[in-house]
Amino acid sequence: MGKQIANSFAKKQMETQKTAIWWQIFKEKPYFWIGALLFWLISGVCLLIFSKAEIHLTINEWHTTFGDWIFPKITYLGEASVYVLMGMIFLYKKDYRKLWAMLIAVLLHVVMVQTLKNFLFPAEPRPISFFEGFASLNFVEGVEVHRFMSFPSGHTATAFSAFALIAFFHKHWGWQIMAILAAVAVGFSRIYLQQHFLIDVFVGSWIGTISALLAYNWFNLQNRKTLRKS
Repeated sequence: MGKQIANSFAKKQMETQKTAIWWQIFKEKPYFWIGALLFWLISGVCLLIFSKAEIHLTINEWHTTFGDWIFPKITYLGEASVYVLMGMIFLYKKDYRKLWAMLIAVLLHVVMVQTLKNFLFPAEPRPISFFEGFASLNFVEGVEVHRFMSFPSGHTATAFSAFALIAFFHKHWGWQIMAILAAVAVGFSRIYLQQHFLIDVFVGSWIGTISALLAYNWFNLQNRKTLRKS
């Protein structure tokens, strides 16, 4: 009987600790989450009220000379090079636990994105194919535009995954604001460059954020285990 009570108490303690870890992620990174929630709220409302075609054609009219110059550069922040740089920094600092957390986030978001792209929505048209023949789009010179496998946005998933981890790993509020602004900018760049629709970016941002959350939760659990042993 005593053993059962002890096991039950231990189980409740573990559940409480796990809840505390999740709450800690949200409590300690308010600026990142406020920015993310604003982005999801505005995007979600637009997607509920307007069609993806209407949203895209509206954004298509926002092209400027400065936008055509800056967004092809910003979109590179959603490529694997961001993770390569992060990994090199973790290796240099011998911070192997953060490196493993990063690899978990990469694996999770890549599996989710590629499963959706290649197996569930391989023929989903990108803007150039979707609007072909009945709408004129503003393209940026020198940017190669793809035609299919639009859903979801892999660049956005990568950006939100990587920059969410950067925000989670740093305590200063400035990192949180920089991270969410960079992630949202990458998402917008994918629409601006005619590579994706808002719905692709919206779902990609969720995939990336969830991947980072799960990876960071693993990181925190490992840290707590180490503290208990010491």
